[in-house]
Amino acid sequence: MRLASTGQFQQIIGSLESVPLFLPLNGRENHNEKERKRRGRIKNACQGLRSLVPGLSEKTDKATVFEFTVQYLVHLKKHIGIQYDKDFIEKYLQY
Repeated sequence: MRLASTGQFQQIIGSLESVPLFLPLNGRENHNEKERKRRGRIKNACQGLRSLVPGLSEKTDKATVFEFTVQYLVHLKKHIGIQYDKDFIEKYLQY
């Protein structure tokens, strides 16, 4: 098996000076940044729910926050009904 010399290698692939050294990291860094933002959104949403749902404190874990929020929404829906659902969807859901 014969290996190409450095000159032949550069002729085949071109100059390596313009190739970034950490190409695979850009995708990983991009993914990590998106994940940090996603976790930040979850954290902020949990903070908001903690302040809206009665009985929750700053130390309540996220899973409990979600569970109590569902229970509270079911409770409210039983007492208020669905009369405000359409208004909510029109105002906040912009899909």
